[in-house]
Amino acid sequence: MLYDVCMFGYIEAEGENVISFKEKPDVKTANEYIKAKKYFWNSGMFVFKVETFLDELNNFSNNIYTASQEAFKNCEINNNIINLSESYMSKIPADSIDYAVMEKTKKLKMIVLNTDWSDLGSFEALYNISNSDADGNVSAPKNVFFNSKNNLVISKNKPVTFIDVDDLIVVNTDDAVLISKRGSSHKIKEMIAELEKVSPNITK
Repeated sequence: MLYDVCMFGYIEAEGENVISFKEKPDVKTANEYIKAKKYFWNSGMFVFKVETFLDELNNFSNNIYTASQEAFKNCEINNNIINLSESYMSKIPADSIDYAVMEKTKKLKMIVLNTDWSDLGSFEALYNISNSDADGNVSAPKNVFFNSKNNLVISKNKPVTFIDVDDLIVVNTDDAVLISKRGSSHKIKEMIAELEKVSPNITK
Protein backbone atom coordinates (compact mmCIF):
# COMPACT_ATOMS: atom_id res chain seq x y z
CA MET A 1 0.00 0.00 0.00
CA LEU A 2 2.96 2.31 0.64
CA TYR A 3 3.63 2.56 -3.10
CA ASP A 4 0.05 2.27 -4.32
CA VAL A 5 -1.39 5.30 -2.49
CA CYS A 6 0.81 7.77 -4.38
CA MET A 7 0.67 6.12 -7.81
CA PHE A 8 -2.75 7.57 -8.69
CA GLY A 9 -4.18 11.03 -9.04
CA TYR A 10 -7.06 11.81 -6.70
CA ILE A 11 -10.45 13.43 -7.17
CA GLU A 12 -11.92 15.51 -4.34
CA ALA A 13 -15.70 15.19 -4.42
CA GLU A 14 -18.90 15.67 -2.48
CA GLY A 15 -21.33 13.04 -3.66
CA GLU A 16 -21.23 13.10 -7.45
CA ASN A 17 -19.98 16.69 -7.57
CA VAL A 18 -16.29 17.08 -8.38
CA ILE A 19 -14.51 19.78 -6.37
CA SER A 20 -10.93 19.41 -7.61
CA PHE A 21 -8.31 17.11 -9.08
CA LYS A 22 -5.15 16.35 -7.11
CA GLU A 23 -2.16 15.06 -9.01
CA LYS A 24 -0.07 12.15 -7.71
CA PRO A 25 0.78 13.19 -4.11
CA ASP A 26 3.58 12.05 -1.85
CA VAL A 27 2.81 9.19 0.55
CA LYS A 28 2.09 11.47 3.53
CA THR A 29 -0.42 13.60 1.57
CA ALA A 30 -2.03 10.54 -0.02
CA ASN A 31 -2.66 9.00 3.40
CA GLU A 32 -4.23 12.29 4.55
CA TYR A 33 -6.54 12.16 1.53
CA ILE A 34 -7.61 8.62 2.40
CA LYS A 35 -8.35 9.56 6.02
CA ALA A 36 -10.44 12.55 4.89
CA LYS A 37 -12.99 10.19 3.25
CA LYS A 38 -13.77 12.64 0.42
CA TYR A 39 -10.94 11.80 -1.97
CA PHE A 40 -11.11 9.03 -4.56
CA TRP A 41 -8.56 7.44 -6.84
CA ASN A 42 -8.78 8.80 -10.36
CA SER A 43 -8.96 5.63 -12.47
CA GLY A 44 -8.87 7.66 -15.69
CA MET A 45 -12.09 6.21 -17.11
CA PHE A 46 -14.27 8.85 -18.74
CA VAL A 47 -17.63 8.67 -20.51
CA PHE A 48 -18.78 11.56 -22.70
CA LYS A 49 -20.39 12.46 -26.00
CA VAL A 50 -17.80 13.22 -28.66
CA GLU A 51 -19.22 16.65 -29.45
CA THR A 52 -19.25 17.62 -25.76
CA PHE A 53 -15.62 16.62 -25.31
CA LEU A 54 -14.51 18.42 -28.47
CA ASP A 55 -16.31 21.58 -27.40
CA GLU A 56 -14.53 21.51 -24.03
CA LEU A 57 -11.19 20.69 -25.66
CA ASN A 58 -11.66 23.69 -27.95
CA ASN A 59 -12.52 25.88 -24.98
CA PHE A 60 -9.65 24.90 -22.69
CA SER A 61 -6.89 23.51 -24.93
CA ASN A 62 -7.46 25.14 -28.29
CA ASN A 63 -3.90 24.35 -29.45
CA ILE A 64 -4.57 20.61 -29.11
CA TYR A 65 -8.00 20.92 -30.71
CA THR A 66 -6.71 22.90 -33.70
CA ALA A 67 -3.74 20.61 -34.33
CA SER A 68 -5.98 17.54 -34.06
CA GLN A 69 -8.42 19.01 -36.56
CA GLU A 70 -5.58 19.64 -39.00
CA ALA A 71 -4.35 16.05 -38.61
CA PHE A 72 -7.84 14.73 -39.35
CA LYS A 73 -8.37 17.05 -42.32
CA ASN A 74 -5.15 15.79 -43.88
CA CYS A 75 -5.69 12.08 -43.28
CA GLU A 76 -6.16 9.40 -45.93
CA ILE A 77 -9.21 7.13 -45.84
CA ASN A 78 -8.99 3.77 -47.62
CA ASN A 79 -11.68 1.10 -47.19
CA ASN A 80 -13.02 2.92 -44.13
CA ILE A 81 -9.56 2.84 -42.52
CA ILE A 82 -8.29 6.26 -41.42
CA ASN A 83 -4.55 6.74 -41.87
CA LEU A 84 -3.25 9.78 -40.04
CA SER A 85 -0.11 11.56 -41.19
CA GLU A 86 2.81 11.26 -38.76
CA SER A 87 3.96 14.77 -39.62
CA TYR A 88 0.59 16.26 -38.61
CA MET A 89 0.21 14.01 -35.55
CA SER A 90 3.63 15.06 -34.28
CA LYS A 91 2.42 18.69 -34.20
CA ILE A 92 -0.29 17.91 -31.63
CA PRO A 93 0.92 19.12 -28.20
CA ALA A 94 1.46 16.31 -25.69
CA ASP A 95 -0.86 16.57 -22.68
CA SER A 96 -3.09 14.29 -20.66
CA ILE A 97 -6.89 14.45 -20.79
CA ASP A 98 -6.82 15.39 -17.09
CA TYR A 99 -4.68 18.48 -17.61
CA ALA A 100 -6.14 19.48 -20.98
CA VAL A 101 -9.84 19.27 -20.09
CA MET A 102 -10.96 17.47 -16.95
CA GLU A 103 -9.27 19.73 -14.41
CA LYS A 104 -10.81 22.80 -16.09
CA THR A 105 -14.31 21.85 -17.23
CA LYS A 106 -17.43 22.50 -15.14
CA LYS A 107 -19.36 19.77 -16.97
CA LEU A 108 -18.11 17.00 -14.77
CA LYS A 109 -19.62 14.44 -12.42
CA MET A 110 -18.08 11.44 -10.67
CA ILE A 111 -19.42 7.95 -10.01
CA VAL A 112 -17.82 5.91 -7.23
CA LEU A 113 -16.76 2.38 -8.26
CA ASN A 114 -16.25 0.09 -5.27
CA THR A 115 -14.01 -2.65 -6.61
CA ASP A 116 -10.48 -3.96 -6.64
CA TRP A 117 -8.30 -1.97 -9.03
CA SER A 118 -4.88 -2.39 -10.57
CA ASP A 119 -3.47 0.02 -13.13
CA LEU A 120 -1.12 -2.08 -15.25
CA GLY A 121 0.20 1.12 -16.78
CA SER A 122 2.90 1.35 -14.09
CA PHE A 123 5.95 -0.74 -13.26
CA GLU A 124 4.76 -0.91 -9.65
CA ALA A 125 1.52 -2.58 -10.76
CA LEU A 126 3.51 -5.00 -12.92
CA TYR A 127 5.63 -5.88 -9.88
CA ASN A 128 2.51 -6.47 -7.77
CA ILE A 129 1.00 -9.04 -10.14
CA SER A 130 4.26 -10.87 -10.93
CA ASN A 131 5.77 -13.90 -9.23
CA SER A 132 8.78 -13.06 -7.07
CA ASP A 133 11.56 -15.07 -5.49
CA ALA A 134 12.03 -15.60 -1.74
CA ASP A 135 13.54 -12.11 -1.42
CA GLY A 136 10.74 -10.38 -3.32
CA ASN A 137 12.71 -9.89 -6.53
CA VAL A 138 10.82 -10.07 -9.85
CA SER A 139 13.33 -11.08 -12.47
CA ALA A 140 14.44 -13.53 -15.12
CA PRO A 141 16.77 -16.32 -13.86
CA LYS A 142 19.80 -14.80 -15.63
CA ASN A 143 19.93 -11.85 -13.21
CA VAL A 144 21.87 -12.20 -9.96
CA PHE A 145 21.08 -10.74 -6.52
CA PHE A 146 23.36 -10.43 -3.48
CA ASN A 147 21.63 -9.16 -0.32
CA SER A 148 19.08 -7.34 -2.48
CA LYS A 149 15.30 -7.44 -2.05
CA ASN A 150 12.03 -6.35 -3.68
CA ASN A 151 13.49 -5.31 -7.03
CA LEU A 152 11.87 -5.46 -10.49
CA VAL A 153 14.22 -6.21 -13.39
CA ILE A 154 13.36 -6.19 -17.09
CA SER A 155 16.38 -6.84 -19.27
CA LYS A 156 16.30 -7.96 -22.91
CA ASN A 157 19.87 -9.12 -23.35
CA LYS A 158 22.55 -8.56 -20.72
CA PRO A 159 22.19 -10.02 -17.22
CA VAL A 160 21.90 -7.47 -14.42
CA THR A 161 23.52 -7.95 -11.02
CA PHE A 162 22.52 -6.33 -7.72
CA ILE A 163 24.53 -5.87 -4.53
CA ASP A 164 22.99 -4.47 -1.31
CA VAL A 165 20.12 -2.59 -3.02
CA ASP A 166 16.38 -2.81 -2.39
CA ASP A 167 13.16 -1.55 -3.97
CA LEU A 168 14.55 -0.69 -7.41
CA ILE A 169 13.05 -0.81 -10.89
CA VAL A 170 15.63 -1.55 -13.59
CA VAL A 171 14.63 -1.68 -17.25
CA ASN A 172 17.48 -2.47 -19.63
CA THR A 173 16.71 -2.00 -23.35
CA ASP A 174 18.79 -1.63 -26.49
CA ASP A 175 18.46 2.17 -26.37
CA ALA A 176 18.64 3.12 -22.70
CA VAL A 177 18.62 1.90 -19.10
CA LEU A 178 16.01 3.06 -16.58
CA ILE A 179 16.82 2.90 -12.87
CA SER A 180 14.12 4.08 -10.47
CA LYS A 181 13.01 3.59 -6.90
CA ARG A 182 9.78 1.65 -6.70
CA GLY A 183 7.05 4.20 -6.13
CA SER A 184 8.64 6.83 -8.39
CA SER A 185 8.01 5.45 -11.87
CA HIS A 186 5.10 7.90 -12.36
CA LYS A 187 7.83 10.48 -13.04
CA ILE A 188 8.82 8.72 -16.26
CA LYS A 189 7.02 11.28 -18.42
CA GLU A 190 9.18 14.05 -16.95
CA MET A 191 12.28 11.90 -17.37
CA ILE A 192 11.52 11.24 -21.06
CA ALA A 193 11.26 14.97 -21.69
CA GLU A 194 14.74 15.43 -20.24
CA LEU A 195 16.11 12.40 -22.09
CA GLU A 196 14.88 13.77 -25.41
CA LYS A 197 16.94 16.92 -24.83
CA VAL A 198 20.18 14.91 -24.88
CA SER A 199 19.03 12.13 -27.23
CA PRO A 200 16.29 13.57 -29.51
CA ASN A 201 15.71 10.37 -31.48
CA ILE A 202 15.61 7.90 -28.61
CA THR A 203 11.82 7.85 -28.24
CA LYS A 204 11.02 7.86 -31.95
